[in-house]
Amino acid sequence: MTILGIDTATRLASVALARGGEVAALAHLDGRSGHASDLLARVDEILTGAGLRPADLAGIAVTLGPGSFTGVRIGMATAKGLAYSLDVPLGGLSTLEALARAALPLAGDALRLCAVIEAGKGEVYAALFRREGGGLRRETDDRSWRPCDLAREIPDGAILAGAAVATVRQAAAKKARR
Repeated sequence: MTILGIDTATRLASVALARGGEVAALAHLDGRSGHASDLLARVDEILTGAGLRPADLAGIAVTLGPGSFTGVRIGMATAKGLAYSLDVPLGGLSTLEALARAALPLAGDALRLCAVIEAGKGEVYAALFRREGGGLRRETDDRSWRPCDLAREIPDGAILAGAAVATVRQAAAKKARR
């Protein structure tokens, strides 16, 4: 069973194929040119590279945000159109939860993981997760934070993952110097 995953909520957009719970193929989109212009081309490339046709897909998954409003709309519209035309199930997942799930194998023995991405206007989007068994349990909702406020709220020992890690670390270091 092969699932197509689409994430266009951030500048680091990607498409992936998953089989048996493992990532079988991954392709990134060029964030500078806009997701709309190369999303379907990347989907086609990843399928062709895996020796598959669109009809071989068993389902499609897409990130629902938070993230770029336009990017989320592009990903969701593309995923919905493909799922409808192929008559396959469509599912959605929070951008931050998808990021946390991807980072979990890299988190070592850490019990908590904070997924964090840029939100614009000097803020970040973040959510906290706890390792439970082989998976994750959500501890907080997705929400927008000022980096200095988030840095103060992250529990000791939590691992940060995502494109805004440096932003949060800088805010924490700046606050520590005061």
